Amino acid sequence: MKTFAQHEADMALLNSNPEKFLEMAEERIRQNPNDASAYLDRFNARFKHGPLDLALADLDRSIALGQTHPLTTLTRGETLYRLGRIDDALAEFRKGKALDPVLWRDFGGPVYEADCLARQGDEAGAIAMCSKIRDDGYLSFGLFGLPHGTKQEITEEIRRRAAEKGLR
Repeated sequence: MKTFAQHEADMALLNSNPEKFLEMAEERIRQNPNDASAYLDRFNARFKHGPLDLALADLDRSIALGQTHPLTTLTRGETLYRLGRIDDALAEFRKGKALDPVLWRDFGGPVYEADCLARQGDEAGAIAMCSKIRDDGYLSFGLFGLPHGTKQEITEEIRRRAAEKGLR
């Protein structure tokens, strides 16, 4: 397992030289095709720079090799969300919530779940999920098309999205 300092160094390299980071992960996979953390590193490169479908395959391989953690489950949900696989993403977020409700909330799980429900046309479920968004200044910054702003602003946008979906 990597130390925090190793992880920080890896993320710095990923941000400064993603091609080199990807090459290093691929070399580790060539040397040991059962290295779960190497697949996770390659996932990080592909999640950030694409292609997302290959990123998901790397994450799934890493999970199959034992890289299991509630954050891995939530990250898988986020990847599925970005791929437009809303039903699958919702199932993964719910799984993450069952594994670690605090991490799920801090990761933005309520916003993701509310938006998934809105996209399915479930306005009541989406609004109920918005009630789980933190009141203490938690903000969503609108990444990947998520609604952003305060809890109230997010709730209003979720309501609008669900109503719009219901009109179609």
